[in-house]
Amino acid sequence: MPLARAQSLVGTNVVGADGKDAGEIQNLLIDGSGQVRAAVVEWGGFLGIGERSAAVPIDRIQLGAAGSNDRARLTMTREELERLPRYDRNRVGEYGREQGWGDGIRLFR
Repeated sequence: MPLARAQSLVGTNVVGADGKDAGEIQNLLIDGSGQVRAAVVEWGGFLGIGERSAAVPIDRIQLGAAGSNDRARLTMTREELERLPRYDRNRVGEYGREQGWGDGIRLFR
């Protein structure tokens, strides 16, 4: 992933591998060593009601050039995104453990 400011990624629209809208990056999950491990992608709902979100491993997100319309693209479709476990900010320390990310993942704000 190319270098990007974390602040510039939050709020970025995300498209799926099929080019269809897949949601928006709401937050980043960072491990104890400071590495970004996942992006919290949110989709659906209206005015905060009915929205869903999932922690997407950072290696499943490709960033486009700054200023491009295709700023962030998932290497999965929206349907695959919707099958990921629902993100729970109260359990942020548990994300990725089964994938060997280690302990101590924290929420970027």
